Amino acid sequence: MRSSATTEDLGGASFAGQHGTYYYVDADHLLDRVKQCWASLWSAQAVAYRATHGIDEATVAMAVVVQEMIASEVSGVAFTVNPVTGERDELVVESCWGMGAALVDGRVTPDRWVLARDGLAIREQRVAEKRFQVASRLAPGQEARLAEVPHVDRRRPTLAPALLRTIAEWALRAEAHFGRPQDVEWAVSEGAVYVLQSRPVTVSGREEIGRGVTGRWVLFKPVVENFTDPLTPLTQDVIGLIRPPGLRLVSGWVYVDVDFMRRLLPFDVTAEELARDLYAFGRQTPAWRLSLARLPGLALLGLFGYL
Repeated sequence: MRSSATTEDLGGASFAGQHGTYYYVDADHLLDRVKQCWASLWSAQAVAYRATHGIDEATVAMAVVVQEMIASEVSGVAFTVNPVTGERDELVVESCWGMGAALVDGRVTPDRWVLARDGLAIREQRVAEKRFQVASRLAPGQEARLAEVPHVDRRRPTLAPALLRTIAEWALRAEAHFGRPQDVEWAVSEGAVYVLQSRPVTVSGREEIGRGVTGRWVLFKPVVENFTDPLTPLTQDVIGLIRPPGLRLVSGWVYVDVDFMRRLLPFDVTAEELARDLYAFGRQTPAWRLSLARLPGLALLGLFGYL
């Protein structure tokens, strides 16, 4: 059971995960799930999202799609433009074990591949530790759909190279059909790839993400690693009220002011080196050189952390 609202998947807004979607629905629960899908149009998060984007409530309506559920062993999404960097010559594929709900809801860190559009060569690959999955089938009497992934599979890639390429090719076909970059949901069951949904990428390209922003900023990697979706409107409002120095919200993502950070750190480091190391935070120890002239900045940084 899937919701389909008239204001969903617009060019400038996406309601992904905010309206009702229900798995494992049998005939006895069909009508109840239809009502719940309709009611999700007025969930607190959907109402707040519409208000934030200035969407007229009088234009809102909800349909419910009843479709066969794909009992997937692997699920994920594919973007025909890199949604983080805005690179239009790259595709991004993310995947997890089981159904795709855990990935969309942000409860699972997915495997991630960055592919070159020309030739689909792999530029980056990250195999995550996938501790949980939404099972494609429920055992008799089982109510909780979130199950543990066997230890042997947690660090195993969810996609073989051939399947990865097939998914990327389908994503490019969706983009060619719709005439603009796409966010494609897909599933793999018994070796076959199923395209579940294709929607426009609502934010892409540096010229859109950085519009009206001056200075040198880099996406804050620790936030990206832990929050796979843009921040909620409430979180954005709270951070906006606090206004922490050196941080800025841009299209729901947290960015770090490179020049501000350089003034605080007691190291002789260029803006380019700092931006690179901030984005690679946690992967390796930065090779920064201590600068005696900048030591006062260390005291300021310690004071800021204490406050």
